Amino acid sequence: WFEQTPSGRITSRFSSDLANVDVFLPMYADNATQFAATLLALFALVGLLVPPLVAVIVLGLVVFGMLVHAVDKTNRECKRLANVAMAPVLTSVQEAGVGRVLFRTMCLCDFAAERLDVAVDSYVRLTFASNSVINFGMLCSYGITAVISCCTCIAILVDIDNYEESQAGLALSYAFTVPYFLLFFSYNTYQTKLYLSSLERLLQYKGDAVPQEPSWYLPVDDQLPPGWPAAGDVLFSNVSLKYRPELEPSIKDFSLEIQAGEKLGVIGRSGAGKSSLVQLLFRLRECSGGGGILNGQ
Repeated sequence: WFEQTPSGRITSRFSSDLANVDVFLPMYADNATQFAATLLALFALVGLLVPPLVAVIVLGLVVFGMLVHAVDKTNRECKRLANVAMAPVLTSVQEAGVGRVLFRTMCLCDFAAERLDVAVDSYVRLTFASNSVINFGMLCSYGITAVISCCTCIAILVDIDNYEESQAGLALSYAFTVPYFLLFFSYNTYQTKLYLSSLERLLQYKGDAVPQEPSWYLPVDDQLPPGWPAAGDVLFSNVSLKYRPELEPSIKDFSLEIQAGEKLGVIGRSGAGKSSLVQLLFRLRECSGGGGILNGQ
């Protein structure tokens, strides 16, 4: 997995995505909650003052819910593609920093700059599409509340004799503040759901898609005698090691016993498995088969 995944993609998730989850997600979620409470109070007051508006408000909320679902579904895909497009940008910058001497020596600076420009253009294009979707959703939500405000005016004008002046003025003042609050509520809602995709991307690194290292500490470690390992006896029993499941084993059915204090040298040609034995000894990689015993444990 580490050989197939670009380093820029990993850097992107643990930099921008982590910052989005830690900073922006709680902020926009808190703002959306506050605006939602304010809108519920406004709709309740308008509905109490002008009862015919209840049906219009319910219909408007249904349409707004469908709008949020459509915008969120589209925007999450655009933002996910934008986050993926960020990986080549970070990879190009990282490679240019590490290999700047090689680029200059081989006259590849123009190639590196052109590759970076292409990566940046792709990221900016997808980010612009994501922002356009959010602005479209905000415009539509503003239109929904404008219709509710106009319907409030029409309902009061049609049956103006049944409304007191104070009641009509209060209903109109609340109705015309609804577009302002719903506009910002929709913006904060879209941003909250947008940053949830960053949380989703981070949780992917905790799932089965990414190979997880075995636990460094095991419950049986508490049962080890004090001062373990005291001697340092090493026993390999039919040990095998594969660097990938589809590759041939670099070490196959290897058995060896080393007594405490014994000096041992391993000689072999390149690729014979000398470094692999060291990785097994220090548990830098797990055995594909067999096992090792250190000082009897």
